[in-house]
Amino acid sequence: MRRLRPDDDYMIRLETENTPQHIGALQHYDCSGLDGSFFDAVAAHFARRLPATPLLCRRRRAPLGYDADVWLDLAGCDLSYHVQRVPTDAPMSPAEVRAFIEAKVVERIDLTRPPFMVYLFDKLSHGADESGAPTGPGSVGAIYLKVHHCVADGVGFQNIVGLLTDPTPEPVYDVPPRDADEKAPPAALWMARSAARFRREARLKQAQSAQRNSARAAYRAFRADPANRRAPTPVLKLAQKTGLQRRYLPLSLPLDRVRAAGKRLGGSVNDAFLAVAAGALRRTLIEVDDLPDQPLVAVAARSYRKPEHGLFGNRIITLNPSIHVELADPVERFKAIQRSTAIEVERARLTEPLISEFDSPFGARKRYADYARRTAGGQAVIAGNVTLSNVPGPAEPVYLAGARMLTNYPTPILGSGRFLNITLRRYCEHLDLGIMTDPEQLGDVDALGQYLADALDELARA
Repeated sequence: MRRLRPDDDYMIRLETENTPQHIGALQHYDCSGLDGSFFDAVAAHFARRLPATPLLCRRRRAPLGYDADVWLDLAGCDLSYHVQRVPTDAPMSPAEVRAFIEAKVVERIDLTRPPFMVYLFDKLSHGADESGAPTGPGSVGAIYLKVHHCVADGVGFQNIVGLLTDPTPEPVYDVPPRDADEKAPPAALWMARSAARFRREARLKQAQSAQRNSARAAYRAFRADPANRRAPTPVLKLAQKTGLQRRYLPLSLPLDRVRAAGKRLGGSVNDAFLAVAAGALRRTLIEVDDLPDQPLVAVAARSYRKPEHGLFGNRIITLNPSIHVELADPVERFKAIQRSTAIEVERARLTEPLISEFDSPFGARKRYADYARRTAGGQAVIAGNVTLSNVPGPAEPVYLAGARMLTNYPTPILGSGRFLNITLRRYCEHLDLGIMTDPEQLGDVDALGQYLADALDELARA
């Protein structure tokens, strides 16, 4: 059994009917070298490759909620349910693919089954070039893969994609199939083992108290400095209760241009990404007459994953950098965002030693009650106006069932009370962005995509 850590369980508790919590990707593939159909190749590939991933499992709740939920490994699953061909009479346009994802991204994943879904598009009216830009019809297929956030964070999702793909067109199947489903122990034995572990963890926690007290003192000193105080989250007319509809736009930006723009201003790719997002948001908020006189607050994440943590699960610290949409000058805006991000990174470094690896008896049950109250109104559960995430991805091409990946667009989630998520994921020499909005609050996602491209031009000229 694999226990869910509190940070994994948190992703289940955050979920509501309007805000499903799963990480995903829209990936295009060059199918020209396949002998058979793209769907048959992918279905057969998943059947053989799933045992190498953390996806072939089902969730089981602990007796009485005394301990955290667990994953029980499975020997197999119903692939006709989990890997589905998207039915269509005619080749699908990019707009039709987007509309399909917009409908599926708000469907919750059934955690009584393995926590993933694959939707496959093998009749497209368009292809994609090396940068992900749409081209004419050709031998290109696509998949929409979604995995519940309780299984993995952004880096963990990329690790799963890494286990599903290969560095060459020839797949390697070096993990044997499983013989039987894993069984949970009887309730009494399960609870006795949990009680023994809780006692061991209490002793470990006590032994670490001196280090934790020292870390708390360092963090208190950091917070006492007025320069490190977080900006308050402004109230926008846009930021209302998150609805059940979505608008989605995949967009690619050239990595070399973003990197060069950041480097010329003494910053990183991430600094440039946040500045570009700020430029696009400023223009959007001016158009809807909702530009605040203070910075927006972003919800971002920093991974603290180390080799001993493994490849999966959630190992992230939330950052809240200030996104200075109130500043008209792009260079001034870039520098202000860069300063705020540096403070947030230092805050994350100081808070990392305070993250507990340990749960407590009935902790899962207490979390369930707590988040049921916090999510009931549909408002923001944590601080922040928008979500802006930057997730690393492969610099070299990868292949799925022999087909070369062309794009790896994120399909982001919207947190409760937020209207926009822009997530970036590198693939080869381009940055694939996924833009997700709540159309009741921000409907014109295509205009926002154009504003992002324009903001990159503005930053490059600055």
